[in-house]
Amino acid sequence: MRFEAEFFAPDNEQERFTTDITLKPIHDAQQQVVNVVLEGRDISDRKRAEAEVARQTAELQALNDELRKLDRLKSTFYAMMNHDLRAPLTLILVPIESLLQESLDPEVRKTLEMVARNARLLLNLVNDLLEVSSLEQGKRELRSESCDLSDLVNRLSANFDAMVTQQQLTFRVQTPPHLQAEIDPAQIERVVLNLLSNAFKFTPAGGSITCCLEMEPASKNASAMPAHVVLTVQDSGPGVPVDLREMIFEPFRQLESGKRRRSGGSGLGLAIVKDLVTLHGGTIRVDEPPGGGARFTVRLPQHAPAEKRAQRE
Repeated sequence: MRFEAEFFAPDNEQERFTTDITLKPIHDAQQQVVNVVLEGRDISDRKRAEAEVARQTAELQALNDELRKLDRLKSTFYAMMNHDLRAPLTLILVPIESLLQESLDPEVRKTLEMVARNARLLLNLVNDLLEVSSLEQGKRELRSESCDLSDLVNRLSANFDAMVTQQQLTFRVQTPPHLQAEIDPAQIERVVLNLLSNAFKFTPAGGSITCCLEMEPASKNASAMPAHVVLTVQDSGPGVPVDLREMIFEPFRQLESGKRRRSGGSGLGLAIVKDLVTLHGGTIRVDEPPGGGARFTVRLPQHAPAEKRAQRE
């Protein structure tokens, strides 16, 4: 017979001991029970450990249930943003931008431009949140096609000409005449625009920004590396401290103490950039170029896997 018994300490009724008790029979030559040996073993530590494991398991289960609940709420929130925020913002912007094409009183134009600018900022934030949600849930798929990256980079860089003049910046764009690569153009546009916007946001007046696109040929050795295209966006701003260079690619993370984040922002741009680059099978890193500042380097395979290429009719 075996059982467990709990005892109070003789001098402390709050302290308990658990004992594993076994009764073992002693037989004679005729197999008759002539005695019983009682054995007891203190298993208090083991029982306390088992109770602690059970408590922690219950806590983890409760936490897991709460996380599932929050995840459902997040999905509902993103769906609400898609319908209840993005659509009204678009309906606000369309008539305002239409009005701005007409001849207006200077004060009226100034007010409408302010409304349009802030509506666009809010719309961009909503779009960034939806983009992060799609990437987290694995809903974002690439449709790669042959694209002239040189043309794409030059076309997007031209969007910043006005800022170059306003902030008295030096902006260099260095690309080969043509550079064909198999990419998803819409997604790489977001990568280029986010990196350039980031550079312009944190480069002080009178500073310099360089956007460089080049080809990295395939390796010729036995373990040949495929050809890559390399995009580099470099600025003369305050840079990114070494210990924070991985953190800045996490969603909603910003540099809290450096001047580089003085202009605010959602903290989603670089997270989206990294996810889209990774989706293409590429890499992104940030370091400090000679002379200081920040340099973001994106490496993308020149050729996409066959299953990622857009089907042409």
